[in-house]
Amino acid sequence: MPLRPLCREQAWLPPPTLEELLAPAHPAHLVAAFVDGAWCFGTTFH
Repeated sequence: MPLRPLCREQAWLPPPTLEELLAPAHPAHLVAAFVDGAWCFGTTFH
């Protein structure tokens, strides 16, 4: 993740992507890939 100067008053527009917020090995990437793959097979979650 690139280092950016800290400015607490600055708003994010557009919101950052998952890749910008999380480390490459973070488990959230696995969950996102699973959910994306599940939609490809027509699976619905209730």
